[in-house]
Amino acid sequence: MYKVSASNVGDQNLTDKNFQNRLNSDMEYCGFTDDLQKGFLFFLGASVNIIVNDNPLDLRQFFIDEASQQKNLAKLINLYSAPQGDFRNYGELNDYSLMQTIYTTNSLLFKISESNDSLDNYLRKIPNGSTVIGKTNLNQKLLGEFENEKYNLNSIHNLNKSFFENLGRQMKEAGLDKQKSYEAGYAYFSMMSFMDVKGTYFQIANIYNNLSPLFDALTQYPLLHLFLPKEFRANHIFSSTLQLLYKGMDSKVITHIHKFHQVLFYEPGTSRLRDAFRFNELERGLLLSQVLHNSANFRNHREAMAFRKNFLDLGEYYIASLKNKIVTRSELYSNIDLILKEKYKMDLDQQLKYGNIGDFMQFLGIVFYETCMHAMILEKVELVQ
Repeated sequence: MYKVSASNVGDQNLTDKNFQNRLNSDMEYCGFTDDLQKGFLFFLGASVNIIVNDNPLDLRQFFIDEASQQKNLAKLINLYSAPQGDFRNYGELNDYSLMQTIYTTNSLLFKISESNDSLDNYLRKIPNGSTVIGKTNLNQKLLGEFENEKYNLNSIHNLNKSFFENLGRQMKEAGLDKQKSYEAGYAYFSMMSFMDVKGTYFQIANIYNNLSPLFDALTQYPLLHLFLPKEFRANHIFSSTLQLLYKGMDSKVITHIHKFHQVLFYEPGTSRLRDAFRFNELERGLLLSQVLHNSANFRNHREAMAFRKNFLDLGEYYIASLKNKIVTRSELYSNIDLILKEKYKMDLDQQLKYGNIGDFMQFLGIVFYETCMHAMILEKVELVQ
């Protein structure tokens, strides 16, 4: 595991205002509340050591020896703001309240995934056996919100939001701004790691590994900014979310969907979104209609049909019975609605009326992905409605 020494944190010369502005502006674009932003930044600070060790990017060339590890980790940790690493420096933050939010969220992740394991098995026990580092009473309000939930993307995304908002309220109560919220997260991780490095790593990593695509994309921002700047500048938050949505899928299939997305959503040869997909300005029903209509046309994109066999050979379809069927557009859309309800537990009407822009962009990414996948395995999509 890559680690940075304490002497390399708190270097304000490594803080990058351009990155800070990009992350802040994208959170604003997504419509995040102030609490949600501060809570996310606290978690980003708390998880930065974990993210560099556990992410979908191949960063080995930047960490080939001890010198490069220390240099690049220092850049990464200080990128958004320069943390001091001492929890006592961050106002009136209540460490027990933070532990409670983190412990309860992890307990919920175990519960909704129907795990037979116990979270406490991963935490350090003091020799007398009566004290477990990082264990608290459960936050009953947070627990009650997700008491009857099952593991699916919608429940995970909503739990992520509640987790960040809960943390953000604690940042607000302590009078911390966005930069200090990030710093406090790093200081919290440092403090807790001193008492139980394995248990602290597990709790933060467990939440990180259960982020929805939108939040997962935002946690990758520091890595992309530092190590893949060209790609980072070219990617809208929608594209980053989409890439994390189909993380781990067969590249023989995903490559064609992603190329199609670049043609559909961006102006030719640029990194500018087409006017038809101004997510923060256009009416949601219109955006949904445009995504559905264009995704259904994926099979007509250039030579897409030449790769149809790759799609047919893939076994990962929610409605596999659609293979080689002839359906109308309306029938295809009805099946996509069924997938949204049953696989993702998302109600189309609720997505149109509620949630922030980030929530809706993630929803549109799911619609785009599932429509492309299922349209390709059909024999034909009739034009009649």
